[in-house]
Amino acid sequence: MYTAKIRKKPWQRMSMLVLSFILAIGTLPMSLAQAEATNETPVGPGGVGSPSLWLRPERVNGVASGEKVSMWEDQGSKINNATQDVVANQPTYWDDKNHNINFNPVLEYNGTSSFMNLDVSKLPQGKSPRSIITVSKTNKTGGLNYIISWGVQTIGYTGMGMLQNATRGGLTTFNSDRNQTLYTPEGFLGTTFPNEQFVTWTGGDTEFNIARLYSKMKQVQQLNDWGKDNVKLWDTGNSGGAVVGKLIPAATGIEHWQGTIEEIIVYDHALTDAERQKVSTYLAIKYGYTLDQTTANSYVDSNMATIWDAQENAVYTHRVTSIGRDDLSGLMQKQAKAQELGSIMTIALGNSVEDTNSANENEFSNDSSFFTFGDNGASTEFKTPITKDGKKLLGMERVYKVQKANWTESQITLQVDEAGANPALPQYVVISNDAQFGNPNTLHLIENGQVTLNTSNFGPNSYFTIATTATPLTVPDVTLTDDELTWEAVAHADKYEVTIELEDGTKRTVEVTGMALNLSQLVPSLEVGTYKVTVTAKTNNPAYSDSEESNSKNYVVAIDKAKLKAKADEINGKIESGELDEEEYTPETWQTLQDALGVAESVFDDENATPEHVEKAYQDLVDARKGLTKKPGTGVDTSVLKNEHDRIKGENLTETEYTVESWEALKDAMNEAERVLNDLTANQAQVDKALQDLTNARTGLTKVIGTDTSTLQTLVPSVGSLSPAFDPAKDTYTISVPNSVYQFQLTPTALDPLAKIEIAVGDGEWNEVTSGSASENLPLQVGGNKIVVRVTDSLGHVTAYKINVTRASSDNGNNGGGNNGGGNNGGGNTGGNGGSTPVPTPAPVPTPTPAPVKDNLETTRDGSHQPFATSKPSDNKETLVQVDPAKLNVAMSQGTGQQFAIHSPNDGDMKVDGLTLDTLKQLVDQGSKLNISNPLAIYPVPGGKMDVNSVSKQLGNAALNDIDVHVNIARSSDALIDSAETRAASQGYELLVTPVDLDLTFTKDGQTVRSGHLNGYAPKYIALPEGIDPNRITTGVIINPDGSIFHVPTVVTKIDSRYYALINDLRSSGSYSVIWNPQDFEDARSHWGKTDVNNIAARLDLQGNGDNTFSPNLQVTRSEFAEIVVLGLGLMRQDAPQNLFPDVNDSAWFRSAVALANEFGIVRGYDNGNFYGNQEITREQGFAMVARAYRLIEPEAVSNPDQMNSELERYSDAADVSNWAKEDVAQLIAAGIIQGNGPEVLSPKNTMTRAEVTALIARMLKVTNLIDQ
Repeated sequence: MYTAKIRKKPWQRMSMLVLSFILAIGTLPMSLAQAEATNETPVGPGGVGSPSLWLRPERVNGVASGEKVSMWEDQGSKINNATQDVVANQPTYWDDKNHNINFNPVLEYNGTSSFMNLDVSKLPQGKSPRSIITVSKTNKTGGLNYIISWGVQTIGYTGMGMLQNATRGGLTTFNSDRNQTLYTPEGFLGTTFPNEQFVTWTGGDTEFNIARLYSKMKQVQQLNDWGKDNVKLWDTGNSGGAVVGKLIPAATGIEHWQGTIEEIIVYDHALTDAERQKVSTYLAIKYGYTLDQTTANSYVDSNMATIWDAQENAVYTHRVTSIGRDDLSGLMQKQAKAQELGSIMTIALGNSVEDTNSANENEFSNDSSFFTFGDNGASTEFKTPITKDGKKLLGMERVYKVQKANWTESQITLQVDEAGANPALPQYVVISNDAQFGNPNTLHLIENGQVTLNTSNFGPNSYFTIATTATPLTVPDVTLTDDELTWEAVAHADKYEVTIELEDGTKRTVEVTGMALNLSQLVPSLEVGTYKVTVTAKTNNPAYSDSEESNSKNYVVAIDKAKLKAKADEINGKIESGELDEEEYTPETWQTLQDALGVAESVFDDENATPEHVEKAYQDLVDARKGLTKKPGTGVDTSVLKNEHDRIKGENLTETEYTVESWEALKDAMNEAERVLNDLTANQAQVDKALQDLTNARTGLTKVIGTDTSTLQTLVPSVGSLSPAFDPAKDTYTISVPNSVYQFQLTPTALDPLAKIEIAVGDGEWNEVTSGSASENLPLQVGGNKIVVRVTDSLGHVTAYKINVTRASSDNGNNGGGNNGGGNNGGGNTGGNGGSTPVPTPAPVPTPTPAPVKDNLETTRDGSHQPFATSKPSDNKETLVQVDPAKLNVAMSQGTGQQFAIHSPNDGDMKVDGLTLDTLKQLVDQGSKLNISNPLAIYPVPGGKMDVNSVSKQLGNAALNDIDVHVNIARSSDALIDSAETRAASQGYELLVTPVDLDLTFTKDGQTVRSGHLNGYAPKYIALPEGIDPNRITTGVIINPDGSIFHVPTVVTKIDSRYYALINDLRSSGSYSVIWNPQDFEDARSHWGKTDVNNIAARLDLQGNGDNTFSPNLQVTRSEFAEIVVLGLGLMRQDAPQNLFPDVNDSAWFRSAVALANEFGIVRGYDNGNFYGNQEITREQGFAMVARAYRLIEPEAVSNPDQMNSELERYSDAADVSNWAKEDVAQLIAAGIIQGNGPEVLSPKNTMTRAEVTALIARMLKVTNLIDQ
């Protein structure tokens, strides 16, 4: 045992026998028993050996809690036990939850009589060096009160006392000499928590010596008054004795300590900084206070190993709390709670928190083993949104960080004090590897204020916090009247989810933003049956969670034969018109259709027909129509399939060069192609599928790399993206870039680190590039550019990757074309006629911005300096620009077609004044342009796209030179940014750019107006953050006042060395940003339309089914088509015009899209005024709508009758195109937007699928340069 080795006298050995007996019968305090259980003799606090005196509260000779103490046993090297024989003068020992400090026992002194005697001869004497450390807690705020004192009370500095002086702490030599006393400033000692005082003195005679007063590793002595840094004349005597708890001598009843004394430690030398750190760590862990972090002070064990790294955990140095074991210190801290203001977290080893440390019977496995955490000093308010496994939580702003030191994973219990959350809501301990809790690892439910968990849940540097479930919204109160489902608005709800459940459990959900839903107008409509309908309130507010389901309502859908009759009438009409001709189809399938028509008629006339009969008759009729099979040789084109089959066969591919899996896939596809080509009964769908499968198999053919390491791991272009996506085993790729990109770079990374990589443009020289580094700028000519990346590995193997880069022409002309390949319903012939069609005009690329001069405005004309404006900063860090009209007029008079620019290099907002509407008109009339820019954006003033007369009219028909023009470029308001970020987080896209406001306003006599929508697409350039990957940009967006967003057509471009999002839309003002929102629908991954489907969906122009599927072959209705077109063109806005169609309900989900499409002339109604939004759209109807949208972008694009006929003649079924649609169809063929339904077929009367619509919109946006190719 740790006392046996140092006790020599017989009475001491007898004491050990007595102690052993007491321990055997269980009356020894548990803390002492635990210390003995380590089988290690403590050498000193913090492992610092040979203390002259070490009094700690565990050493009280078996005294029970609440009893008086006659001997406080010294564990130092000199066996200087503190004693008191007079019961009235004895302190009281406490080991209970009402008195303990950090679960450890204390000795309480009454302030009037209690004290204990020491042997003064065993304490440092004379001028010898020493260190004195005390931990105590006082109950008084005034007077002189001593913790320990010894020596002689004279004026000759012969005493030594650690004391309290009012609210100061310090050490005195019992005199009034300020030069010889160490005192802290006022207010140092409080009465709530324990205080550490730590004195070191180097000793000595008249030569310079050093005395320091520390607390928790910080020097706290007052050097400008008491305790000056000077020679100390201390010369401690011994005639007055030594006492604990009062001023010497023992016989006088003065200056008693009132409060508790936790620990007293004395050394006969001045401790070094490292020794101080070890002792203070021991005391801080034991008594629950935090070492001072004015400068970083780590916690260390007795071997100087780090327990808590103050630099690594720099933010988390508040309320540091630790449990652990250190045998050389005799430390066995099994429970802990920081003894500081605001502490709410208790930790205990094991499955419960006991009243005292001694009552916790669990054991640590290892010596020098600690589990520690500290917090970030934040409040205990619940404000941080956290989501885990769909559970919406609010996390506490206070975050804790964990550090383990030589720790064996164990069960621990965390106890959390109430911190202001709703006690009725569940609370959790949330553990995460990141401090933002973006993707927390685990949740642990807190029950009755405690949670027990294994420390393996915490990583080496985990964070944790407390979270409460968000307050659920009020449950909606639902009413059903006829078909109308209504409910009252729920506070904080952003939308509502209506769940419609059949008796068999099948469910359908509908999202509603208002407080009503007409169940009879759902698309698709509800089938016959009885439904249970409920409503759930949904919210994006992080402080609230979705409500429970509402009360349910039963909704009955009766038998409706109208759908059956409509389908039968449709098919009979096509038979009567000759569109369905019996001679073209096999007898078997034609008879099946006739039988289905007969049954449909019979069921329709049967008054007793059940819903099941009606539904079966309808489905059989639909199946029979789809199953019609044309006779061999009737309208089935196999030429493309045969050409592809023969081309692959002619490649003479070698099987051993490719992976078994990809080779087998190609062989199967070739065999199937041959089977279909030889099958006279094969229909067009089978031919198209065989072609698509064959194309996919050839593209997927993958080389075996083997010992040949002359391949790349990655190949990344600086602009655009490789098509197909890079695969080391594939060697041919394409990239399309806009005309504004005249050079780009490639970054190749080789598989073999010793490989040589070279790049050549066309037939030019080879230039070597380092693996993983960007190449030099590679020049691009308009049109096609061949770039080859050649990789030679260390064994001499060579692989060449070919990248064909197409740069758009400056006038975006149609350079002809041919067959682009592709699959059914969207691949095929792009046409092209050598540029005979009027082509879209690309957005002007601004003149590259001059190199910025700090705090100096740059104004240029055609890239050269031209002073016509000045600037000055404002109080709120805006740059205020004033245009000088006279100087600008002089510059404008120097020619036409000039490019003017105003650029401020200053961060912050920018306001430009001094322009008039007449100036903008003059710029337009002479073909000149004006760009205004700062580090946020470039704003080409859209003078040529505005209706200046309309602006004048808004201002009372004012003269143009009396109307002032103002241009603002500014960071959006904090409220809008917060709303946008909240929306992004809830909708799953990433906001890449802090929203920017671009604002063009016009004023006259204090009245301010804006122009309406522009008469053509105008560009805006939003600066992308430095270092951003341009391939990680999905699209630009317009941000609405509520933080929601709509897509605006966007191209990524590079100006000078900066990437920009080039946004084109019909707005002159707005708040803009850029998002990253990749999509990958599962059911489109092998579909011919995969690229366009995912691209358009990523731009928020269409939605999937909610389960990461898209249903690309599903037919599209007129309303769905209108929404996709409006969103794709960037026309969607929240203040949509009034709806003009009587059959479009104001609550219909497509109301805004249809109204906007009608406003811009893209869609039209029928002769009776209705829109018929649920009607499936035919291909020619879709072509007409897209043609109108195309002319909105390119209003000068027209076609003449000869050109129209020439374009249509290329398709065998051109005669089937309705007369009203022929011009539109011809125009789209010429523009390369229509690619037919196979090589030479338009199929104008067929319904259009979702994938076909997506392909049309994507091609239209690409050929007009509104999105990346």
